[in-house]
Amino acid sequence: MTGNRGERRRRQDEIEILDAALALFAAQGFHGTSMQQIAGRAEFSVGKIYTLFPSKEALLRTLQERAINELRCVRRPRRRRLGAAAGLVGHATRGL
Repeated sequence: MTGNRGERRRRQDEIEILDAALALFAAQGFHGTSMQQIAGRAEFSVGKIYTLFPSKEALLRTLQERAINELRCVRRPRRRRLGAAAGLVGHATRGL
């Protein structure tokens, strides 16, 4: 992991807050979840959450970006495998 200790701690705090928000959004919906509930679940003060995320909407956007990035990571290895397989097929069939 790169960065100094403070940056690593900040990133870990963000992850814990995002995980708490995701669990609550999944259980109660976005509009049914308050910042106070997220703070309680993540064991942070509401003020701390607002230092990292300017709004509940920002939390949701960050969760959406994280999900998209995770989906991209899942798809990349498959593309490589298919690319390698296509290369082998192409090589094997060149003389046909």
